[in-house]
Amino acid sequence: PAADHINVILSEKIINGDLILYNAAGNIVMSKTISSVYENNTITLSTKNLPAGTYFMRLSTVTGQESRSVV
Repeated sequence: PAADHINVILSEKIINGDLILYNAAGNIVMSKTISSVYENNTITLSTKNLPAGTYFMRLSTVTGQESRSVV
């Protein structure tokens, strides 16, 4: 389970994308526009203000979309 943050490790460099975190009800609880990710291909998201639960993360770029669950 995530306490203060989650690290999203990407398998490739991202330029121009959107990272969206949804709660179990499907509501957007966080969104981040990604202009470029180079260093270690990692994005850190703060989860300090989110209640415990299951969330769903979607990364959308020009090359496609990928979704994962986050606890």
